[in-house]
Amino acid sequence: MREADLTRTALATGLNALAKANHMQGGFYNQAFFNISIGLERLLKLIFLIEHGLTHAGAFPSEEELRNRFRHDLKRLFEEAIAIRHRLQDKGQKFQWELVDEDLAARIVNVLAEFARATRYYNLDYLVGARRIGRDPLEAWAQDVASYLVKQYPATRRVRDEKWAAEAEQLLKGHVILLQETETGQPIRTVRESALHGRMGDWIQQKATFHTATVVRYLTEILTVLNYQAGPGAVLELPHLWEYFTVFGNPDSLLKYRKTFLI
Repeated sequence: MREADLTRTALATGLNALAKANHMQGGFYNQAFFNISIGLERLLKLIFLIEHGLTHAGAFPSEEELRNRFRHDLKRLFEEAIAIRHRLQDKGQKFQWELVDEDLAARIVNVLAEFARATRYYNLDYLVGARRIGRDPLEAWAQDVASYLVKQYPATRRVRDEKWAAEAEQLLKGHVILLQETETGQPIRTVRESALHGRMGDWIQQKATFHTATVVRYLTEILTVLNYQAGPGAVLELPHLWEYFTVFGNPDSLLKYRKTFLI
């Protein structure tokens, strides 16, 4: 129960941070990546542990097996969760939730897996000139996730944003000096550029937060199904861990605009 509570809290605070992230407050991106990657790893390992217990006479795997088989590899853990889901479906189990966009879900998991495995210390590695240094996590998110979502940016909103940015530029031009940069490190020097990038970034992060939350929903349903099987009289008896994750088990209409997941 403590592990489930820890996992829920990490995921919820990570999603809260992801919803707030923008090019002027990059710390929210890193907070999101840290908490969501940790939360996903723990959630995925809980799924693996429960399924193992149910199929091995109530016994959990050894520490060595859990540690060496998966380490911090979110991609391998995610693939294992999908395999467990397929095994449950083969036995007749029905699931309510699918991944809303499998391609985007894979991109999100891959960026978080890269962060968990190799780039958590990117800034420090950069400063000390590490030989093996991966992508800047903010740049990786922009390249793999934001660039995918921006293709869906509504034309009507783009027109409104252009008008708003032009008005802001006219009002503030000559009165402010901007020293900003995008998530990929490109300089932003005009009010118009800042306004446009910020408005588009708000839309992208809203969508990205929603899709990340649906990945969590997809996984928590697997845990819930396993948890129901680990009831009274089963080879593995567990408390109702799924109760910690009910905030994620909502339909798209309730997740799309949600900015607070820790309640």
